[in-house]
Amino acid sequence: MVRLRMEGSPHGLQEILLKPGLNRLGRVADNDFQISDDSVSSHHCQIELKDGVITVQDLNSTNGTFLDGQPIQQAVLHPGQVLCLGTVPMVCQDDPVTEPADIPAGPSSGAGAGVTPSAANPAGIPVAVNTGVCAQHPQAAAKWCCVKCGGAFCTACVKTTRVGGQFFRACPRCGGSCMSVAEYTRLMTPAPTNFFALWREAFSYPLKKDGAILLVCGTIVFSLLDGGRWVLSYFKFAGFMGLAYWLCLIMSVGYLFAFMQNIVQASSQGEEKMPDWPEISGFWDDLAIPFFRFGVIWFLCLGPGIAVMLLVSPLAGVPLLFLGLFCLPMAILTVCLADGIAGLNPIIIFSGIGKVPLPYLTTCGIFLMVIAIMHGSRMLLELTGIPMLPTVISAFISLYGITVEMRLLGLLYFTNKSKLAWFE
Repeated sequence: MVRLRMEGSPHGLQEILLKPGLNRLGRVADNDFQISDDSVSSHHCQIELKDGVITVQDLNSTNGTFLDGQPIQQAVLHPGQVLCLGTVPMVCQDDPVTEPADIPAGPSSGAGAGVTPSAANPAGIPVAVNTGVCAQHPQAAAKWCCVKCGGAFCTACVKTTRVGGQFFRACPRCGGSCMSVAEYTRLMTPAPTNFFALWREAFSYPLKKDGAILLVCGTIVFSLLDGGRWVLSYFKFAGFMGLAYWLCLIMSVGYLFAFMQNIVQASSQGEEKMPDWPEISGFWDDLAIPFFRFGVIWFLCLGPGIAVMLLVSPLAGVPLLFLGLFCLPMAILTVCLADGIAGLNPIIIFSGIGKVPLPYLTTCGIFLMVIAIMHGSRMLLELTGIPMLPTVISAFISLYGITVEMRLLGLLYFTNKSKLAWFE
């Protein structure tokens, strides 16, 4: 019996016994297994147990699904590996699997020359010696690779069945699940770990998959909130209407910063998919605290420069203001990763900048460009005189620019974890 063990779990559930077929895990009660933790989404992931293969698929969760510390969308789970839902870790346990006797222990000439069972990639999938030709028909091109034994086979060798509306392709040797050679090759190819090999991808990141839809939905919501703040701004210090103005401000800024933090955290783990908009379960935790963090970042980075400009002299305040702007992106990164204002440690911020100067300068340059485009586009749109057009278009441009910048900050940490060494 395959089980997921949660040692010392504070959530009541200590062990999950997986049943054959689909097992859905999440925070709400209609899942097969309910995990009552705020970091777990309502419907977080599903685990399929079929033909001895354990497949985990993330269900667009907010805080992600991780296998041995690496973010996944879909992967094969092996006994001994640690599956993490949000911040809830679980160890996969099972009885030792005895391979069928007819499976070769290593590569040999002829039919068995397709796999080295002892070698595996970081996802736990055995490494095929040759994915170009079929292990049983050397004259035929390989189309499928087994995730259990690593054999490479042609279409004629793989048995295909349709189960639950999905195709399952069984390995002719061990009966394990097979994936396409293209998918196998993608999993076996190490991801680039150089910031300058990835930074251009940040500009297409907001438009990948469901990203464009998320931006459009966000544009609608923030345009309405912006319009509401504009109306309420005339009464910001007048009783109930004034309270409504400040609540509207906290909601818009707090929710935006929560979204920014999700992007930074997902990108810092190497996740390629843009996260969904954050779930709101409470005003204080999900809106007020992010608003407070955002305000503290801006106050500590820009406040000293502004204060010196107003109280001492503009000449002395301008350099201090530029220094604050220079440190602002790194301050956002440290707060997002630390998940608190404890990340606003000057030693961490300045040492981090010193450890990755060129990537950080690139990020700062793009940050300034994004701010200039955001404000410049709004000024130009306001010249048209068309009602609501500046608000809607500039909201979309702003969300796009913010998403790009948060992606860059996440990639900055992802590609320089060993240098920064913040959480070791």
